[in-house]
Amino acid sequence: MEPPNQLRYSFGPFVLDPAERLLLRDNQPVHLPLKAFETLLALVEQKGHVVEKVELLNRVWPNTFVEEATLAQNIFTLRKVLADDGNGQEYIETIPRRGYRFVARVEVGAGTSLTGPQERLRVVRVGTFVVGMIALAAVWIGWTRFRIHGGTFDVHRPHAVGTNIDGTRNSAAYEAYLQGRYFWNQRTEEAYRKALPYFEDAIREDPSYAQAYAGLADTYALLGSLANSVLPRSEAMPEARRAAVRALELDETLAEAHTSLAFVKMQYDRDWKVAEREYKRAIELNPGYATAHHWYAYLLMAEGRAEEALVQIQLARESDPVSVVINSDVGEMYYYAHQFDRAIEHYRKTLEMDPHFLPAYWQIAAAYVHTKRYSDALEALQQAEIVGGKRPETTAWMGYVYAVSGQRSEAERRLKELEELSKHRSDLTEPISLVYAGLGQTDRMFASVQKACDERTGSVILLKVNPLLDSLHSDPRYIKTVRCLGLTPQ
Repeated sequence: MEPPNQLRYSFGPFVLDPAERLLLRDNQPVHLPLKAFETLLALVEQKGHVVEKVELLNRVWPNTFVEEATLAQNIFTLRKVLADDGNGQEYIETIPRRGYRFVARVEVGAGTSLTGPQERLRVVRVGTFVVGMIALAAVWIGWTRFRIHGGTFDVHRPHAVGTNIDGTRNSAAYEAYLQGRYFWNQRTEEAYRKALPYFEDAIREDPSYAQAYAGLADTYALLGSLANSVLPRSEAMPEARRAAVRALELDETLAEAHTSLAFVKMQYDRDWKVAEREYKRAIELNPGYATAHHWYAYLLMAEGRAEEALVQIQLARESDPVSVVINSDVGEMYYYAHQFDRAIEHYRKTLEMDPHFLPAYWQIAAAYVHTKRYSDALEALQQAEIVGGKRPETTAWMGYVYAVSGQRSEAERRLKELEELSKHRSDLTEPISLVYAGLGQTDRMFASVQKACDERTGSVILLKVNPLLDSLHSDPRYIKTVRCLGLTPQ
């Protein structure tokens, strides 16, 4: 007796079959983690309507406490799987502070018994596990264990799945990788701490997973590029290099791995020629990889090639228009190109996208200073304290703004706070130098900047084009520090 037809949903090249827990693209099965599938089904069933985050959490993880980050990771997974233009936004729309909406046109029809390639991901029901099915064997390679839940299956540490997604056939490795990238993209010290174990879990699940090594490299690299209390730069950057090299050993054609290595070569090794070669190789391999364009823009700006840098950062934004950090760094490129009004415009757009993105407050404050809008700069930094608490970067920028706006006693108070904190932390050389600059203590400022260069501090690579030093280009100490970076002075 034939089973009754079930509803199936068609959108673009995809067919979603709820009864079989199956997603097809062009009649070929697409692997999705079970929770990602359930999230997609919930959105498609309410197509055109906002599905609140709370509703999604309760439906996909009933009677279980799950953070919103896990839901966001599922949405990220879906966008990556559904995307044909690099971001998947044509299917799932984010409704800020509320939830998500499935916006593509959906046709609802009756399903039929699965045949052909659809049979490969057929739901395994209790008592019907058929070992000899050729189609099933083509998908599930090696030993796999199943846990049966209500007539459908959930994979427990699968060794292989039917579709290779981002370089692995192991869905547990892939999910850990996506979770790591989710936290990595938040660009905070706390988020980097959370990202590291996810990438390590992905590597344990699949030791040949080059993407996971690249993610690990990127996390160590960005952790090492900022003032942090987690891991000294001298330890973080070599770890980043090792992970990037391992990723390339596993897959020389992986754009992400070339980009990871390029970042270390640029930020830590100061090997500008090799870094540029690696960035170009990454872009050649994957012209749509936003991070390659993004970080290449910093190399070009550091060398004083502002027009080229602006081209690359715009290419990054075109590749990933919803990236908060890239949108913010479009503003930063305009700042270092001395186009302060345009920088402010982009920082404002970034803060509209994410009012909690802390670096945008520091950067917009810097741009306000150069347009003599000191009260706006202080207001932005006060908001940064509300959003991110008492951080040394915020304190340093406050000290600088107070100093250049004539409030010397307030500036000296911030400097004292930083100097006291530096007794317990060795990563504050550059923030302290910023306050020295504002106070006009040029000797102490250059001594700190030289120390930061010797320590291979990250953002000091942009010293050559830093607007704060425009009046000091003829100073021998400026020339010496630029040469310390392996660059040619202006």
